[in-house]
Amino acid sequence: MLFKKRFNLMVMFVNVIATFLVVYTPSIAQVVGTRERAYHERGMIRETLYNDGVISRPWIICKWPGPGEYLFEWPKYSETYIDGQYYYGHHMSHGGGVFISANLRSKHTKEERIYAFCGGTGERTQTQEPYGTWSFPISMKKIENYPLLPNGDINPDFNPDEAEEIIIAKWATPVGITVTRTSRAWSYPDYDDMIIYEYLLVYDGNTDSDTSTIEMDHDGDGKPDEDLVDVLFHISHSFATSMLGFNRWYPPSRGEHYIGWYYDEYQGIYRQDLRWSFDPDYWLLFNTTVHTGSEDSDREWWAFKPEPDPDHFMEFATTKLNGGGLLGAGCPGLCLLFWDTNHLANLNPNDPNRDPTLYNLLKDANGEYFELDENGHIKQPWDMKTGTPRSSVVKVKDRACDMDERWWTVYGKVGVPKGVPSDGNMYVLPDGETWYGRARFEWDESYNGTQLNIGFGPYVLKPGDSLEFAYATVIGYGATDTKICCGGQRDKQFFKVRTLHRPIILKETDHDTEYDADTEIDTVLMTNDYLGEFLDVLYLLLY
Repeated sequence: MLFKKRFNLMVMFVNVIATFLVVYTPSIAQVVGTRERAYHERGMIRETLYNDGVISRPWIICKWPGPGEYLFEWPKYSETYIDGQYYYGHHMSHGGGVFISANLRSKHTKEERIYAFCGGTGERTQTQEPYGTWSFPISMKKIENYPLLPNGDINPDFNPDEAEEIIIAKWATPVGITVTRTSRAWSYPDYDDMIIYEYLLVYDGNTDSDTSTIEMDHDGDGKPDEDLVDVLFHISHSFATSMLGFNRWYPPSRGEHYIGWYYDEYQGIYRQDLRWSFDPDYWLLFNTTVHTGSEDSDREWWAFKPEPDPDHFMEFATTKLNGGGLLGAGCPGLCLLFWDTNHLANLNPNDPNRDPTLYNLLKDANGEYFELDENGHIKQPWDMKTGTPRSSVVKVKDRACDMDERWWTVYGKVGVPKGVPSDGNMYVLPDGETWYGRARFEWDESYNGTQLNIGFGPYVLKPGDSLEFAYATVIGYGATDTKICCGGQRDKQFFKVRTLHRPIILKETDHDTEYDADTEIDTVLMTNDYLGEFLDVLYLLLY
């Protein structure tokens, strides 16, 4: 079982964390199964999953959570009323899913490429549903593995080596790859703030919800007729922390364009309050609220979205209500755990047995194709890009899923200078070249907003071959105070992460009022050291 094989890596990670672009058309009518959803709610996170690949919800920015939608909510059951106003709570995601793209070996052109966008695509106000277009649901099952039965008795079937909550979803795609996504959640301390996802991709030639027919089989042998080449697999997630914090600072009463958890050109999530960071020591990317509004971009008084009303701040900070005074302290993100290395294509131009590819931009330095390892495989990840909240099919097809670029580029020796401090010397060149030639984290674009795309490949799949991937979606208060990560701001590549050992300074005046950055503001100091004064409150929130 993939879960058991990856368990040691998962434990290490836990300790650290404390439109229609389908070219191939089946020869018969496609059968579309029933779209279902299920919830992870055993741990501190409440998340919504669908059996068409969607995580949280079909990607959309300008929309509140719908009935039964929990968008990576942490902590769960966080909806609340403040001064008589209803708030949906601490939701952290605009949606997620996976992308698959490939070519048949005999149809190896850009125009003949096949795509499956299984969640994670949409515009500002309009989602692009995968159901019935790129995803064809087959099944969904939730397994509860709790130590106790509902009546309080010991569960004789409890398996301590398994997760407490397991959701298995399966769907077919136009690429001829059937996807099985297995997700796991726990309630145990240090395990309750993450969900682990495993993906099994099988090239079986099925392109719809009817598993008894193989649409890519034309010779009657029950298998697809030819190989897939230039196969790319992308993970796509949108993390924005947190809805409650944004709604308190940009309240709905100010109109749609001031609801900062939405998409606003001047405030909120679009190139404003958020910064992505990347920790290469743990293959971990996370998003942080570093300030609130353009007037706060330099001083960062309102990092982590403190409750803007001074009286309410002290109430929340001393009672753990609504997040303990900081309404956006959570740093949601994604940690890579495993990707397939057995089916990577050989792209070495000097090898007569190399695999076919549309990628023709191999980076060369002094005669060395430094994107390739000793086997001619692209060093992984293929790409790693944060982006704006706009995630249309047209955009991600062009930038992420076609073979004419690695969105955006890779680490070269100029971009990864020698002598920069990092725990594992992961970035230091030339003494240690761990990241040389891999996908580059665009630290200077860490301000874009919420979108995160991570891709792997290209792969070659023969009929019946399978790929496996695993990652965890995580939430916590960021890295330790002394940790140096990539990004977190736009001025330099490396940055010591922000700490909760910080003063909290609030406006004395009404927080709905607009302020110019140069305008003097009447302020009140709430605390000189938030974490030092309210650590017990945060501990209670977690446990």
